Amino acid sequence: MTEPNNPHDANACAVFIDGFKVGYLPREAAASFVAQIGDQGIHGVSCFQLRAKLVGGYGTKLKIGVMVNLP
Repeated sequence: MTEPNNPHDANACAVFIDGFKVGYLPREAAASFVAQIGDQGIHGVSCFQLRAKLVGGYGTKLKIGVMVNLP
């Protein structure tokens, strides 16, 4: 979900899984994504369903990340 009113980054894009916010796209990826959807006439708060998968969380790598497949 884009967050144009985010006080830290006007291009912020939150990532949700099953209704829970699990993080944000990296700043550069979010800026590129917002620019691309803006070129398509999409502005303001927007929500998209994308393919993603959880990675990590095994062995000595205890943290889990989310890989999002951006269009």
